[in-house]
Amino acid sequence: MENCSKFLNGGPYFFDSKPLVVKPWSADENFTNEIVKTVPIWIQLPGLDVKYWGDKSLSKIVSQVGTMMKVDQATKNRDKLIFARVMIKVKVGQEFPSMIHFQNEKGAEVDQKVNYDWIPITCAHCVGMGHDKSSCTRNKNGHTKKVWVRKHVQPSQSVAQVATVEVQKPTRFTQATKFSKVVGQQLRPVITTNSFQSKSECERENVEEVQGGVLMGVPSLGRGVTAPMPNG
Repeated sequence: MENCSKFLNGGPYFFDSKPLVVKPWSADENFTNEIVKTVPIWIQLPGLDVKYWGDKSLSKIVSQVGTMMKVDQATKNRDKLIFARVMIKVKVGQEFPSMIHFQNEKGAEVDQKVNYDWIPITCAHCVGMGHDKSSCTRNKNGHTKKVWVRKHVQPSQSVAQVATVEVQKPTRFTQATKFSKVVGQQLRPVITTNSFQSKSECERENVEEVQGGVLMGVPSLGRGVTAPMPNG
């Protein structure tokens, strides 16, 4: 019971920027027939000078729209200086001006813009809240009934038939009409001889040797090698 009382007294509560009405439950209570006359809403005062952010100054400024209830934590702590956010209590069906006017401490008139997080809309036909006359389900003249219409499907495009021609492959050789020129490199001659010649192929050179004042023919074996002379 203590938690229930704490929750009921902890409001007002909001859901999607809309006020949430919370009341103690009773078996004889009928919430559908209850007429709501006042609701809390949040408003913003963009560009308002910080010196007017006090509770007394804000209460006088927003009194042209509704009764001030409280300010949000950012306005109280001066965290966001772009606008002042105030919760006010308004009457359902009243006018909600977008511009209000007040006089400052010097007597000059100041124009102040007002932004609403949500405006309570009242239907002129059923006096219900949350919708206007044009979207009222009880208004048969103004309400447009949605009718399901079958989507028109475009017929698929016909595919044109294309004649096919069979091409026979040639059975004979066809004469070449183009020749490709291949640039070749000049081949080097291949050496087939052996660089090491045999002893029999070496040409013998006659080497003259003087012995006892007489020149004698001595066969040479080539490469500076001379055959030995016999003794005597």
